[in-house]
This record gives sequence, structure tokens and C-alpha cells, in this order.
Amino acid sequence: MTKEAKGIIIYPDGTWEHRVFTQLKDYQQVVGGLIEAVRLFDYTYENEVATIYVNEEGRLIDLRIHAVS
Repeated sequence: MTKEAKGIIIYPDGTWEHRVFTQLKDYQQVVGGLIEAVRLFDYTYENEVATIYVNEEGRLIDLRIHAVS
């Protein structure tokens, strides 16, 4: 059985969409590379700490900071 994770993708233009993630490659495709999980302890959803996934090398490859997310 595949474990699914529900998430929201927030694009740089401020638009967003719901997405279901089932595999590591799903996360990697969205961030454009290796992923790094960042726990947001100030935010919870259904008693779970919110987590955002970012490109692990984003700062090294000069990705812009995504202020909306």
C-alpha cells in the first residue's frame, strides 16, 4: 500500500493547487531537485506540525526566496 501525503503547491505568482504526493520523485519534481524538509512548529494542521519542502540546493544555485509561501 502506498502512503499518500496531501499538500499545497504555492507558485511564485501566488497561485496554488492541491496535490497528492506518493513518491519521493513527486516532491523532487515540484522543487526542481533534491528536497529538504523544513518543519514549521508554529503552524499545525489536524494536530500535525506543518512541513514545507524546498530545494536543498536553492541558495547555492541562486533560487529566489519565495515570499508568498
